[in-house]
Amino acid sequence: MSGIFDFQVFISEGRNFPRGEAYRVLINFDEEFKTTNLSRPSDKPSWGEELKWSFDAERLRKLIAAGTTPKLTVTRHDGWKLGWTVLDLRTSKLNAGRSRDDTSKWMLLRTGSALPKGMFPELCLSQKLTERPTAGSPPAEDQVQALMSKISKESEPKVEERNADPQYTPPDSDDDQESAAKSIEASATTAPQQSGMPHGRAPLKASATFCPGEESRKTGEDICPTDNEMED
Repeated sequence: MSGIFDFQVFISEGRNFPRGEAYRVLINFDEEFKTTNLSRPSDKPSWGEELKWSFDAERLRKLIAAGTTPKLTVTRHDGWKLGWTVLDLRTSKLNAGRSRDDTSKWMLLRTGSALPKGMFPELCLSQKLTERPTAGSPPAEDQVQALMSKISKESEPKVEERNADPQYTPPDSDDDQESAAKSIEASATTAPQQSGMPHGRAPLKASATFCPGEESRKTGEDICPTDNEMED
């Protein structure tokens, strides 16, 4: 890993909270505390705030190796703790290229205090772990063009190979290439064949004579030509 990484948590809203109270959300990550503002008193509080932490690659690697996880706590305006939960950095990394609406989810708070029966407070949030673009790095399309240019140069014959081949002559155009190919093909078809036969005499074609011996014995006829007949 390299560069700077941003861990972002967007706190949207809550539900099933005790009525008539204002709440805030506090997150502790790597001993750094960040908190939202107090919501309006409601059993469905709303915040719409983002909390963010930034780390270099080496620090983030150590946090992940040590199993450090962000801890989220919801407190009342007077500091009374309603509940808490932990966030998963692996989930945050998977959400890097997704929109906020696609990554938002409801998380059930773990409560240590006595609440009315059937009351289970939940918090809606989204989380991301993204890497900032490296300063000075070219855009993606420029990188593609540079790669294609490099491949094109590597596919061309090297200067040393051209000089070592005395018969190498770079064609001037596509028409010259086509004319050269036709000339080579015509030379190959008109060249005299190297054989042991005298000039002007076509070679004899090999032929096979079939003599069905079984049939001749049955009919008493000799259907195979004699030597005299072959000479005639």
